[in-house]
Amino acid sequence: MNDPGRPEKRASDLVLAVFRGIGQIFFQGNALTGVLFLVGVTLGAPLEGLGLVLGAMIGTLTAWLCRFDKDELLDGLYGFNSALVGIATFFFFQLSAASAVLLVVGCVAVHAGKILLCRRAIEPRLGFWTLPAGFMEMGESLAAAAIRETREEACAEVTMQGLLASVNVLSAGQVHVFFRAALAEASFAAGSETLEVELVSPADIPWSRLAFTSNRIALEQYLLQEASGRRYVWTGNSI
Repeated sequence: MNDPGRPEKRASDLVLAVFRGIGQIFFQGNALTGVLFLVGVTLGAPLEGLGLVLGAMIGTLTAWLCRFDKDELLDGLYGFNSALVGIATFFFFQLSAASAVLLVVGCVAVHAGKILLCRRAIEPRLGFWTLPAGFMEMGESLAAAAIRETREEACAEVTMQGLLASVNVLSAGQVHVFFRAALAEASFAAGSETLEVELVSPADIPWSRLAFTSNRIALEQYLLQEASGRRYVWTGNSI
């Protein structure tokens, strides 16, 4: 008899949770439903199929690493939203050099309850405040891009803690992806594209001086999810 605590048992549970997450797109917490949907998508569009399974894996593994409710995790409730983000990303943006300049990645980096903000030293929106973020480069993952941008703009080292939001910026034809992140130490400085960097409490966020709507959405989602105690990947549109 297998021991539920053994690594192979945990791995099989996570694999089933990934497929249940795909099945939850149809409100079916059934791994077979997820497998059948994945097969159908992959036969018609292989890249979208890849995005579907990668998204479900990222959402499920993030929930597992963050020790979310085990029953909800195994039912796939943390995989379906990120699965939709994955399939949408591969549908709208093919893997190419052009796609890299349409994908902006950043993070809400937090230290002792305060959020890291940068004041821009370049156009557009010179002098306005922003989350550390920038264009993804070829050959790097989403998380690696967020870490690099935070290092370049705020001279800070952060640890990614899972996806927070994916914002379709319709007017720019871009997707802005934001992670949760932890800033272990209050060590930061202005980079070459930044006038100043500050850790601000939620009550002191300069809402009227934020550079981009996607930043406002990411911050609102972070605060809302922290207040509710539930974490998920928000997806939606912005002008």
